[in-house]
Amino acid sequence: MRPPFVSASPLPRKKRNVVDRRQFLVLTSASFVAALSTRCASRTPAVGDRRSEIERLMTRLHEQHLFTGEVLVADKGNVIYEGAFGVADRSTGRPYTTETRSCLASLSKPITTVAIMMLAEQHGLTYDDPLSKFLPGFADPVGAATIRHLLTHTSGIPDYPELNVDRPGVTNADILAALQKVQRPAFAPGQKYQYCNGGYVLLALIVENISGDPLPRFLESRVFKPLGMTSTFVLTSSDQKTADVARGYDRSGGTDDFAGMATGDGGVYSTVKDLLRFDQALYTDALVRQQTLADAFTPAHVRQGRTTYGFGWNIVTDPTGTRVWHQGNTAGFRAFFERRFADRNTVIMLTNGGDTDRMGINDSIQRILRGESLPRR
Repeated sequence: MRPPFVSASPLPRKKRNVVDRRQFLVLTSASFVAALSTRCASRTPAVGDRRSEIERLMTRLHEQHLFTGEVLVADKGNVIYEGAFGVADRSTGRPYTTETRSCLASLSKPITTVAIMMLAEQHGLTYDDPLSKFLPGFADPVGAATIRHLLTHTSGIPDYPELNVDRPGVTNADILAALQKVQRPAFAPGQKYQYCNGGYVLLALIVENISGDPLPRFLESRVFKPLGMTSTFVLTSSDQKTADVARGYDRSGGTDDFAGMATGDGGVYSTVKDLLRFDQALYTDALVRQQTLADAFTPAHVRQGRTTYGFGWNIVTDPTGTRVWHQGNTAGFRAFFERRFADRNTVIMLTNGGDTDRMGINDSIQRILRGESLPRR
């Protein structure tokens, strides 16, 4: 069921003005082009109109206790709207701003993917290299999973919460030790899709094995600093939770802050502005070549069922074009990032108040960008 702020059916189309054939024949080229331009302009709302509509949407959602956090909408890299709502830290009353650093949770995975692709371009690995080539100590059936399988959640390796190691302060070393005790994958690598956070923890350890730098240091020196993502970091110590870092809460307002220390599958903190810098870099060769990125934006092949997941991104292709997206969900934090290639628009949301209908909010924003009105409530 769609949320109340998203219309369940398309708006009725206005009747087109029919131009009499005889009138049409006497139109000059200039007047025809002017008429066509006027009609097209009426279908494409001005930036100010779109900004106002998104502001009304987000304000209403916050007033209805359906959104707390920061949001940014961009068109071809130009910010159409940015806003923040609610409190980032209830103990101090510090308000959310678009400079507040918020936990990305699984939205960290596209960033981990970039690190792997950078190493692939430098010939430090191939996507078909087995896990055992870089990390010894696995049972043979588990170690046979490839980097490609880890990236696409098709390895068959069980997720580490199933192994009873998902607890406050859990580290990559804890997760590695638990996974090395697994004797057989849940299914043969490449057979089907099954989301696995542990696979991305292993990818973080592979980055460290090849580069000599732990993933946080690798990302800081090769991704965050070059792109000017000065507000972004990977959590490895509670001391990093300074005053400008959001704390997590549940829907009732109780404290539900992120306390893990694992990296690769999550742990990145960032802002909507920094994530826009990352978004724009992916349209260039600043981090990896566009040919390399094509692999990330291609769904994996599986022998059973189907998957829409590539390397760190969900991929959807429909008549409007291709879009890639990812969400994040841990403790009280929720995150959302979508990139639409045909229009080159970007929507980013970071929240700290428990479950938030990010997909529904994004659908409403996309309707506004297309010039469609939303029901007023």
